[in-house]
Amino acid sequence: PGCKTCSEPKTSKEVCTECEGTKALTPTGQCIYGCEHLEGYYAGTNEGGKKACKKCEVENCLLCNPQGQCDTCKDGYYKSRAACAKCDTSCKTCANGKPNGCTSCEPKKALSYEGAGNTGTCKPECKPVSGGKDGTCKSCGLSIDGTSYCSACNVGTEYPENGVCVKKSARTASCQAEPSNGVCGTCARGFFRMNGGCYETTKLPGKSVCLAAAEASDTCQTPADGYKLNNGALITCSVGCKTCTSQDQCDTCKAGYAKDSSNTKKCVPCVTGCSECNANDATKCTVCAAGYYLSKEKCIACDKSDGGSITGVANCASCTPPTNNKGPVLCYLIQNTNKSGLSTGAIAEISVAVIVVVGGLVGFLCWWFICRGKA
Repeated sequence: PGCKTCSEPKTSKEVCTECEGTKALTPTGQCIYGCEHLEGYYAGTNEGGKKACKKCEVENCLLCNPQGQCDTCKDGYYKSRAACAKCDTSCKTCANGKPNGCTSCEPKKALSYEGAGNTGTCKPECKPVSGGKDGTCKSCGLSIDGTSYCSACNVGTEYPENGVCVKKSARTASCQAEPSNGVCGTCARGFFRMNGGCYETTKLPGKSVCLAAAEASDTCQTPADGYKLNNGALITCSVGCKTCTSQDQCDTCKAGYAKDSSNTKKCVPCVTGCSECNANDATKCTVCAAGYYLSKEKCIACDKSDGGSITGVANCASCTPPTNNKGPVLCYLIQNTNKSGLSTGAIAEISVAVIVVVGGLVGFLCWWFICRGKA
């Protein structure tokens, strides 16, 4: 479908060479809307100048632009000229390879910002400290994405700013009223109040839970999916929940989840192969994950038959149902395998093992004969 010109038409060897409209040619000679559906490919042009899905050749790149240059690197890497360079090991994501160039951290680590920029250092999560030292935390009552943050400072005139107790001389004017008991009662404009502290929607952890602060108050106007702020207190919805009334009462589920049939207050994951399903039935698929096709509200692996009129294609990694739902799936991408059916990754691992064994054997034989010669 969508083929404009093809080679050897109306034969078993027919292959599309150019697609209609905005569709692009896949490596298997099919036409598709959006090459992003093929992991690791981008919409470019082939040698003949026709629209085609091309493999992104930049190592550790998540998304390439139409010129084949990397737009977005994988987590743990950052753009460095035409390549993706490795972040410092302390960072989850970063803007550069330095320890203070982190833009996000792994769970149990908190991003400590340096200056007015959006980068910083990943430091251990909040731990309560007894005593009245400046910049220390009395209570770590805020938890976001697996990391604990400060909810009250030891020094009464201090308060948590972006989850960290900051000395009065070092913090910005984010608290409108004078802090008391280590918390802020009213935050300044542009900040929202959460669990005793003041937070920005442009920095972590605030931007994880709030997309926009209210103009005329210190509340969160637009909470992020999975969170709710009730009079400045953060409520984390249950797993898979998009909006909730309380932690135990989910109103709507996130994509990839559906209401639990035995407990409608909770969400459960869609069945394997489904990226989206019926809001009230996790077994009824509406959108399939990569490597699966939709047939009668079920997601079937591209190399498997649906038990009816659709058949799979061996080693197919991305597909869609055939026209009129009869015959083999339209396969967009074939997994890279050899004649034995092993993937290139498995072959590489076997090759390394063979080299190690052979190298060890050669070394032993050399040692043996040298020793024998001396004897």
